Amino acid sequence: MISTIPNNKSRKGGNPLDSFGFIWVATTLLFLTPLNLIAQNGSLSTVRPSGSEGRNDINYFRYYTLGGGVHNLGWFLNARYGRSATRVEDRAWEVELWRLKHPKEVRITNEQFINPRPFVFGKLNELILLRGGYSWERLLFEKGPKNGVEWRWRYGGGLSLVFLKPVYLDVLYPIDPSDPQYVTVRSERYDPGRHGKSDIYGRSRFQEGLDEMSLQAGVYGRTGLLFEWGATAEELRVLEAGLSVDLLPFRPVVMAENIPGIPGSLRNPIVYPSLYVAVHLGNKW
Repeated sequence: MISTIPNNKSRKGGNPLDSFGFIWVATTLLFLTPLNLIAQNGSLSTVRPSGSEGRNDINYFRYYTLGGGVHNLGWFLNARYGRSATRVEDRAWEVELWRLKHPKEVRITNEQFINPRPFVFGKLNELILLRGGYSWERLLFEKGPKNGVEWRWRYGGGLSLVFLKPVYLDVLYPIDPSDPQYVTVRSERYDPGRHGKSDIYGRSRFQEGLDEMSLQAGVYGRTGLLFEWGATAEELRVLEAGLSVDLLPFRPVVMAENIPGIPGSLRNPIVYPSLYVAVHLGNKW
């Protein structure tokens, strides 16, 4: 039983990173900065410190990392296994779990209640990607024999399995039609033709709808800069920042494009560009 005590705190707001102009500038910098460094150095081997010993004289042919990060449309987890093709180039296989939001998502709450669960009005499906791909890393600046930070440029891409999980919401129903102050809550799959903002108490548990997921396919590409350091020669600690672009040709339906009573329409995109920051931990041997 839920009492209708007013609550004026509504969590709203967009994402300040959701700007294609900003993404375009970032993309240009991520591509041109490594190319400019390579051009200035001529040969990448010239960036190796003089008198280097220890780590730089040991051959490490394989490595693995586990990590995760955030981006302007969600979050992701990552696992990577790589091999050294040459002293200045690595190649790696990767698997990622990537959660994407629609660029126009806005979380709100039902202001009629105290501490309701936030939800995204108009959202039909959660978008989750299982990505698998291949990438290349080019050495820009090699770290010193005992300390320092190594710079690398990474680029690659691959294929995606696109999972669409239906959104379930806790919907309000009056216990007694003659007394609207007393209501009960039922978990239902969101239907824009039946559920208005005032009918929704909040989001349901994430587990709701897992058995109704649908599957599509997509592709992705990415580029970024890696900054590597470690307490020992075998240890890997990597900070990565870059741009990822997901192409989903079947145009997955994330948001309802037409909601009764709300003017205008919302388009579900095919292309999802996102800026990301990630941390990877691992070892080499």
